[in-house]
Amino acid sequence: MVEQSIPGRTGGFRSLEPVAPIIIFLVLNRVGGLRVAVVGATLWGIKLAVDRRRRGQPLGRFVPILTVALIARGVAGIITDSETVYFGLGIAGKFAGAAVLIGSAVIGKPLAALGAPMLLAVTDDMQKHPVWRSTMAIITVIAGLYYVASATLDVILLQRNGIEGFVLLRFLANWPLSLAAILLALAVAQVRLPRVPGVTSALDLIETRLEELGAFPASDAADGTHANGGRNEGRVVATNDSDGQEPT
Repeated sequence: MVEQSIPGRTGGFRSLEPVAPIIIFLVLNRVGGLRVAVVGATLWGIKLAVDRRRRGQPLGRFVPILTVALIARGVAGIITDSETVYFGLGIAGKFAGAAVLIGSAVIGKPLAALGAPMLLAVTDDMQKHPVWRSTMAIITVIAGLYYVASATLDVILLQRNGIEGFVLLRFLANWPLSLAAILLALAVAQVRLPRVPGVTSALDLIETRLEELGAFPASDAADGTHANGGRNEGRVVATNDSDGQEPT
């Protein structure tokens, strides 16, 4: 079993990471205009990817692609000094992401299946089961529909608000939207995955994965107890002795 600390489990500053890009953009836009704000937001996005690498978190296939897209979008925004171009590219990226996600489910290769092993303790046999594959397809479609809804909302907000209003309202609106998508995906997994032999619940698979990553003290994991007093019984514990981790 891999023992690895969870980066970001301590340290108050990292708790600000979700809101930091918004604060940086709004402050820099007010002080220096759109170009300066775009530079700051782009550099912050690059910093997050570098920090993720330094903390030993796997980048997988998607983080490098998203980082390159972030840089390209930033360069376009800096050159044009146009909020329509800068934010429009982000909106177009969401629609494109939705098409890729839904398309992957349609052709039988849902992208959620690639990221699942990072969040769930699963075995090869589990991933071969038809219920597992269909569940990953449903979750992938949910993610795709989330991006469609988010991009559509972005279009509406961009048309009706200035730069700062758009950035702030988009952030506030996407919190409940993303939370709803996550809860729906979790509910689907929790209802369907117990039909796969060896799976008691999706939450158990998540808990076991957290144990593998060192989220629980080693002494607790060894005797089958957790911080909440629960027992580590009736679950498949998948081990991973390799360095490579493949998914965000």
